[in-house]
Amino acid sequence: MNGMGGQPSMAQQEAMARQNMKDVIRLFNETTSTCFETCVKSFMQKNLTSDEGECIEKCSKKFLSHQKRVGMRFSELNFELSQRQNAQAQQK
Repeated sequence: MNGMGGQPSMAQQEAMARQNMKDVIRLFNETTSTCFETCVKSFMQKNLTSDEGECIEKCSKKFLSHQKRVGMRFSELNFELSQRQNAQAQQK
């Protein structure tokens, strides 16, 4: 924080944006790898079978849904921690 109203500095905002992009890319790579390994069983044809395509779609949706839930829970816990820290700071 830069001390002006608790707002992050431009450098901090850029660092957070870079980290966010890295996280998105990591999530995409993990999803792709996990779903491919889970769903693709044969390399006898060039295209995915309909079963493989459906499996990948379901896997991707489930993986992203899980990540969304984890992110929401993390935000909830972070908010609670922030509230506790603010309450402790006001008591001092």
